Amino acid sequence: MIAYLKSLGIDPNYVPPKHDPRRVVISEFAIVFKDHDKPQTLKFATQAEIDAAKKTALSMKEGCEYKIRVTFRVQHNVVLGLQIQNSIYAKVGAKLASDVEMLGTYPPKNEFQAVDIPRQGWHEAPSGALARGEYKAKIKFVDDDKKAPAEVDLQAKFKEEAKDPAMIAYLKSLGIDPNYVPPKDDPRRVVISEFSIVFKDHDKPQTLKFATQAEIDAAKKTALTVKEGSEYKIRVTFRVQHNVVLGLQIHNSIYAKLGAKLASDVEMLGTYPPKSEFQAVDIPRQGWHEAPSGALARGEYKAKIKFVDDDSKEHMVFEYLLKIAKDWTE
Repeated sequence: MIAYLKSLGIDPNYVPPKHDPRRVVISEFAIVFKDHDKPQTLKFATQAEIDAAKKTALSMKEGCEYKIRVTFRVQHNVVLGLQIQNSIYAKVGAKLASDVEMLGTYPPKNEFQAVDIPRQGWHEAPSGALARGEYKAKIKFVDDDKKAPAEVDLQAKFKEEAKDPAMIAYLKSLGIDPNYVPPKDDPRRVVISEFSIVFKDHDKPQTLKFATQAEIDAAKKTALTVKEGSEYKIRVTFRVQHNVVLGLQIHNSIYAKLGAKLASDVEMLGTYPPKSEFQAVDIPRQGWHEAPSGALARGEYKAKIKFVDDDSKEHMVFEYLLKIAKDWTE
């Protein structure tokens, strides 16, 4: 089995990132030239570089020969029929040029790799006064949209591979417990046991519990009080059931009294195997939110939290009430 996986380019020691659900990650995007040794490059290692890339124009001399070089890696799982689609648009929005580079099937890797568009030959930049200026461009990584394989029964997989210690060790390295038994009477993939608002300078968190149906019903009607101007974060205690969830994210949104969205967080959790134990995660993981202040800010707000995977499938959704008060005791 291990030899077969290796023959497909799959590293048995690969460990997916826990806090980055993206399936394709770009580290660098460059335009390289046939007769000029200084490429034009954008980097994507940090959020600051990603933000700067959107505003930075890559320059090329009219009439020059060039190609695009994208440095990327695939994460979490194999991507079937990966393609790169690159399009250039005129100032009025019409598409001027388009490339599709068929890359094939890519396994997940820790290392980045580069691909050129086109792989053979070069593009030639247009020339003349009418051609000069800035153009918008878009690059997309697209798969061939084949139907995903059926989910694997983890217990059956461990039994199947019982005589292959290397495969068992690999499954365990992914955090999969060979003794895990899924609940027979609860089909949910994500289960929350507790939801809290914790404070930087106040030692009494506001908490909702979800162990029983009575607690779940009460949670929908119970407002969690936050003192105006205080620093706080959300703590969610949960577990994944039945099977691995790829690219798990928590989306938390707060809405004004009239329904407009006031604030939104997305916390990337990564890939989570099923477990019997609950675990807690804070939103945000770094730093704190600051509650608004003033008479106009006080009152109750509706909020919603969702657990979503990297296919945008919602595994858990619940609403709660948030109250901004002048003091803790209100």
